[in-house]
Amino acid sequence: MTATREATFKTIPAGTKVTWHYRSAIGHGTVKSVHKKQTNADNTMYSIEQHDHHPREPAIVVHSGKALTRSK
Repeated sequence: MTATREATFKTIPAGTKVTWHYRSAIGHGTVKSVHKKQTNADNTMYSIEQHDHHPREPAIVVHSGKALTRSK
């Protein structure tokens, strides 16, 4: 029998609008999902749908929670 363990921390919920620093700019997007859960919200990786990406840039990027700031 496999025991399930409850998470000891909350992840950033899908649908949360976030920003992050990228080179000399700031990216804007919305959390789509948890990409890879780690030991806390800061080192958990999130899939982010970019709002203002340029052609040839991916529409979805992956960032750690520590790199993300919630926005309005």
